Amino acid sequence: MSLAEIEKQARQLPADERHQFVSWVYAHEDELIESPHDADISSEVMQELLRRRQELDAGDVKTYSLEEVQQSMRRAINEVRRPLH
Repeated sequence: MSLAEIEKQARQLPADERHQFVSWVYAHEDELIESPHDADISSEVMQELLRRRQELDAGDVKTYSLEEVQQSMRRAINEVRRPLH
């Protein structure tokens, strides 16, 4: 089936079914199309990303807000800027 045929059939659906179809497409977008960036990630890197995501989801690692990171960086920069006496 061509894209033109799919488009024609989708437009012929009743409004509520078109809404359901579009919602389904959005919900399954990652299954329907491969991101151009997916091919750039090796399986080892993907496994590490998934492992870290699982740690985050399980609450096994401490997370920091952007504000906390910025404050920490400011303190570190100010330490370096202080004159040595």
